[in-house]
Amino acid sequence: MQEMDLLKTVIKNKETFFPSAWAKYDQIFQEGIHLLPGDRLKEIEEDYKKMEQMFFNAKAIPSMKEILLKLEEIETQLNKKLIKKP
Repeated sequence: MQEMDLLKTVIKNKETFFPSAWAKYDQIFQEGIHLLPGDRLKEIEEDYKKMEQMFFNAKAIPSMKEILLKLEEIETQLNKKLIKKP
């Protein structure tokens, strides 16, 4: 419950001090948080591939697939807590 209270405080702060036309904070508790990139996935994958050469220990860096799987896992866990069931 404390986590949800903190989230509500953060949302209120963002809406007040950093308003954004595309952010739909009021829908979080009905629709959840979306962490996975939708239609921009290909663009993000290409960018990640270009950045790989900048990593010091490329073998220790997770693949894009691993990152997406982890994001999906986190998104699922968050939305189980966020979305209000009738």
